[in-house]
Amino acid sequence: MKRAYTIAGILLIIIAVAFLLFFQSVTKKSGAIKNNLKKVEVFKNSAPKADPFGKLTDSVKPSNTPPNNTSDKTAVNTNDIEIPYELKQVHNLSVSGFDLDKMGKRFIWLESNSGQTYGKDSLKSSVVNIAKNPKADVFEAWFADTFVLREYVNNDFTPSYDIVTNKNELIKLNGDIERCFLGLQESVLCIVKNQDDVGFLRIDVQKGENTLLYTSSLSKWYLQDTENGVFAMQLPSENKESAIVQIKNGNAKIIEKGYALNGKVSKDGKFLIYSKKTKGGYKSYLKYLENGVLYELPFQTVYDKCVFQSQKLYCAGFLDSQFSLDEYMLNGSKYNDEFFVVNINDINAEKIKISNDKQGNFDIKNPTATEGYLGFINKTDSKPWVITLPKDTQNDVKNDNI
Repeated sequence: MKRAYTIAGILLIIIAVAFLLFFQSVTKKSGAIKNNLKKVEVFKNSAPKADPFGKLTDSVKPSNTPPNNTSDKTAVNTNDIEIPYELKQVHNLSVSGFDLDKMGKRFIWLESNSGQTYGKDSLKSSVVNIAKNPKADVFEAWFADTFVLREYVNNDFTPSYDIVTNKNELIKLNGDIERCFLGLQESVLCIVKNQDDVGFLRIDVQKGENTLLYTSSLSKWYLQDTENGVFAMQLPSENKESAIVQIKNGNAKIIEKGYALNGKVSKDGKFLIYSKKTKGGYKSYLKYLENGVLYELPFQTVYDKCVFQSQKLYCAGFLDSQFSLDEYMLNGSKYNDEFFVVNINDINAEKIKISNDKQGNFDIKNPTATEGYLGFINKTDSKPWVITLPKDTQNDVKNDNI
């Protein structure tokens, strides 16, 4: 009998240890992330689950009252801009990632074929190899000031990730990861599976620590980090209602719900550009999150085609209200984007004219911005491009890529 109790006790200890070590699966190459277990357990016991359809707090309802210093229009106008914008190609080979003013270079990209990370200080300067540890099978890459986050697609179509720092340190992110995203303050946000739930983790790349921000019984989220909390967006579908949820200090609030819903939030967390399917077709909106004021935009767009900059919003989109999100996800390059700029102060949208007549078939992906340039990847050929901003608008542009 005593021996049976001893065996039972050992089995219980093994089970307990296995459970506690679950979230330690996100590791550095040199070992487990520091204080991982302690941090995760504290947040796991206190953070509620994300259930966007009934249990969370709804946001304030939209009104037609504009915020201060704006017009009284609920739908903005669109006009052609006569200021000369120029479109220029940065690199003549396909890339898996492209950004501006990161890792000490004005232009930086990860070349698809070689897996090398390159950068240069101007369009005419020489190309410099930035980070080592090249891998040719990188599916997508994102750049912070001190590291590159790289995504791979496995044989079973699940993603895997690693990080290369500016000191050429290789950090592998292991575990049952659903997806990772670039965060603020040199961090990475990852969605990690745990039985029937998923956890939203913030990984501090410099300290090698992580924090569990939230748990959800739903999967397939897209995370955006802002100065006003993390915004979680469910993978959009035309046949299923989804939600955009703001997560801050362990609490969650519904910002929007709808079919084919997708959006992007400004870095300060005050503005949301989003689109969804309506009875009148696919429509796009600009929402002031502090007071719920909502404006309909005169063009259609999706979350990975817009970037906020100071008091401006630059988007690529199209003037087709019958746009199909599901069709775009399968064959996005059939849509030829036009360029728009929205001035948030006076709620006016204008279509940008390219002065050097390079209006090819552009399907814009992951736009970014810095002083003097808007950057993007053309999904048609996966090459990096920039639009040069007129000198009288450059001083208003600040990098606000999320």
